[in-house]
Amino acid sequence: MKDIALVLVVVAGCVMASGVLAAALVALSARRSGRSIQAEALISIVLPLLNRARKTSTPQGRLAAIAANRKTGEALPPAAVSRRFRFRQQDVDGGRVFGLGQKGDHGDLHILYLHGGGFELHLLAQHWTIIAGLADRLPADVTIPLYPLVPEHDHKPAYALIERVYHDLVSRVGAERLVIAGDSAGGGLALSFCQRLQARGGQMPAAMVLFSPWGDLTVSDPAQTEIARRDLLLSISRTRAAGKQWAGALAPDDPRVNPLSASMEGLPSTLILTGTDDILNADAHRLMASARAAGTDFTLSEYPGMPHSWPVVPVPEGRAALDEAAAFIERHVGGT
Repeated sequence: MKDIALVLVVVAGCVMASGVLAAALVALSARRSGRSIQAEALISIVLPLLNRARKTSTPQGRLAAIAANRKTGEALPPAAVSRRFRFRQQDVDGGRVFGLGQKGDHGDLHILYLHGGGFELHLLAQHWTIIAGLADRLPADVTIPLYPLVPEHDHKPAYALIERVYHDLVSRVGAERLVIAGDSAGGGLALSFCQRLQARGGQMPAAMVLFSPWGDLTVSDPAQTEIARRDLLLSISRTRAAGKQWAGALAPDDPRVNPLSASMEGLPSTLILTGTDDILNADAHRLMASARAAGTDFTLSEYPGMPHSWPVVPVPEGRAALDEAAAFIERHVGGT
């Protein structure tokens, strides 16, 4: 028994020593990269471990991830969020919509938030970090349409649901008090929806905020091959496959579904937040170039060394991005 106890003590000591060493290495790496220690731990330790466990870059892994997500369903707000806000669920034309409302007196600023997930995944628990983060900072009420996903659906029912929700919000709070925001696929969907509105002469929201937006469903920018070596979350092949399914009978580069192919004229003031270790960083730069050529007020904010959709994680760089997004909204929506 004494021998076993001695072994356990030695093992525990080794674990503690390895933990201290790992922390020291992360701190050193953070100083070199310029990232916070929290972000460095996420990027150098957590994400590689998750990737090895998930193996979602293969077709089989992708289908398994979608199946697991369907079983889990839409993520409800964490307890800490539920305590601070009023949460509601409702059915709209057969689709579900979540709402997060301020308690007590508040202004009438409203955010229509379109969540990411490659058009494949339901609203995830991590998305509430952005949703509640914006609601806290402004303050604002937030509406989150749970739009239909691939492979069960293509883009058509999603646009129909979002259009119904958007026009209802415009009738209640006014387009001048309404902001559209989204991350990843949801960011691209927000932009594409506004392009559709503009083409039809519809009322524009006051502003847009796009976190790591997916701007080109074809995922064909040559720069993405090099970025993919650093991207720990997205794969070109999986993203491209999802884009084809989302387009449905349309070509993935069709302007009706592909923001980079559509007109950028007449869009509201827009903030794009992007990390350099994200294959969609290439999309962000191309969207900016297209907006600039069209004379549209777009702002690009680039975070060096940050992965895809990093504001969903409570690291200093994520909080900084949410601060920046809230400040942008305040500048472009009067009286917030």
